[in-house]
Amino acid sequence: MTGVFITEAAGEDDITAVRGLLMDYGRAMDFAICFKGYEREVAALPGLWLLARQDGEAVGVVGLAPSAGGCEMRRLYVRDDRRGDGLGRRLCEAALDEARRRGYTGMHLETLPSMAAAQALYRSLGFEPVPAGPAGASDGIIHLTKRL
Repeated sequence: MTGVFITEAAGEDDITAVRGLLMDYGRAMDFAICFKGYEREVAALPGLWLLARQDGEAVGVVGLAPSAGGCEMRRLYVRDDRRGDGLGRRLCEAALDEARRRGYTGMHLETLPSMAAAQALYRSLGFEPVPAGPAGASDGIIHLTKRL
């Protein structure tokens, strides 16, 4: 995939692009965008966001946020028309690299059973399933972790 640049979202144009991609992600999910405060999360954008652009157009995003025992990869999303070229893998690798650069020793993520392609990607990168934490009524959410 040529001409794709992944950078930390900075400035209002990048933040607007991240929010737009995250709203697309929310609409693509099989639950309402307002589920568990999703719209508030998009408005606040907690953590760090890596934005993929191709030819100046925002095409993918992934978040990185501190969490107990390390950090969490959040909301990996690649636009439908840009899937299949390895951009999701590049975004994951960029998030892993950034986590290591920031000194994290572990990364956690959550995914859904319906996201088979994402699960395969995460497992190919060395993520392994772990049980939900003690707060854990997870409604089928799959928890994965990786030592960095």
